[in-house]
Amino acid sequence: MPPTVILIRHGEADHNATQNWDLLDPPLTKPLGEQQCVDLEEHLRNRVPLADKVEAIITSPLTRTVQTTLMSLDWLIKRGVKVETDALWQGP
Repeated sequence: MPPTVILIRHGEADHNATQNWDLLDPPLTKPLGEQQCVDLEEHLRNRVPLADKVEAIITSPLTRTVQTTLMSLDWLIKRGVKVETDALWQGP
């Protein structure tokens, strides 16, 4: 059977909030971007049974995506699910 893929977009980052598209690698906003990560974790843990079966996490190396991964998927990472950063997942 082919793998199942769950795609997750990062939480709100500074460039989204300020509409300053010149920021090169902005972090998540506080408190909204970080709260979105908390909400995502709660949603995945309690409403998406498939999330409990994740075998690998692949993320862009950008700050906002790594922050989202670490904050939202820490429960999987603590279980030993491997995290790989891959620039091919990085948008323009």
